[in-house]
Amino acid sequence: MKRRYPSLALSKPSESIWRDYECVHGREVILDELETIATDAEGWTGPLPQKEIEVRLGELDAVIERARFGELVEGEELKPVSADPELWEIRARMNGKQVRIYHAEPQIYVNLMVGLRAHFKWVDGTQGEIDKVQNTEISRATKRFHDGQEREWRCVDPEAEPCPLDSPC
Repeated sequence: MKRRYPSLALSKPSESIWRDYECVHGREVILDELETIATDAEGWTGPLPQKEIEVRLGELDAVIERARFGELVEGEELKPVSADPELWEIRARMNGKQVRIYHAEPQIYVNLMVGLRAHFKWVDGTQGEIDKVQNTEISRATKRFHDGQEREWRCVDPEAEPCPLDSPC
């Protein structure tokens, strides 16, 4: 399969649909991951104020909105994921740390973007160690993409028991 190029996140004027990946239990796991990023209290003394969390979530939402409207900068804010021609890596920063948000642009849909995985990029090792951790995160996003494709990345059983928050869904 050949990569759609350019990405929807680079294609002005466009308004794509962003869908958050749902695990089979109905949990929008990427929302939990974005909240984990936003609530990172490193550098703060005491608990992180709710207002700060809301500001950070707003900043992450703004990056996703810019992607939906084709306003990201190629290379700086968006790169293709070599492991899968339908996956892209959005690059952002939060609290001085690198953030990665992986999304898919399924070729069977004209303007759909599926949010798959969000995490802080780990950078505290050798380049080989960093690459290994990053590839694990990409594999997780790729698995979510392919596992959810048949059900269009939505929960198929709304009566299913919720998965635990630490589940690898």
